[in-house]
Amino acid sequence: MLSFIEENQSNLILILLIAGIALLVWVVYLQVRLYLASKRHRQILKGVKIGNLEEALLEQVKKIEKNSADIKELSEFAQEISDTADICIKKVALIRFNPFEDAGGDQSFAVEVLDTFDNGVIISSLHSRDGTRVYAKPITKGRTKHHLSDEEKAVLKKAIEGK
Repeated sequence: MLSFIEENQSNLILILLIAGIALLVWVVYLQVRLYLASKRHRQILKGVKIGNLEEALLEQVKKIEKNSADIKELSEFAQEISDTADICIKKVALIRFNPFEDAGGDQSFAVEVLDTFDNGVIISSLHSRDGTRVYAKPITKGRTKHHLSDEEKAVLKKAIEGK
């Protein structure tokens, strides 16, 4: 056996050198893993007395339950806001026009104010030399039971289409 070692001394040294490098790489890998595990352990037990893992886990469960309740409450609040936003003014259109030949300057107008569901009002103002008349006509789902002038029809279409 001694003669075998003497004959293959350079090969054995090379094999031992490769094994030593492999072991060194393995030790470095294990050190990195140990460091990361230790870091996670410190994060989990942050603010907890040493050695009381059960208390730390119960505290985390309480925090998770509170966060879940808060998320549910915020979700309900967001839905409430969304529902309220649907009935707020979302669509507005305005058209100025001159309904009479003797009064110039496009002093008359029709304005349309609608919510998400196309419910709202058309307000029209007709200006003439004798005075100004204002009309309001309710709109439900984009329609009204009242007669609409061409300008009012145009402003309604403009508001519904969002142009």
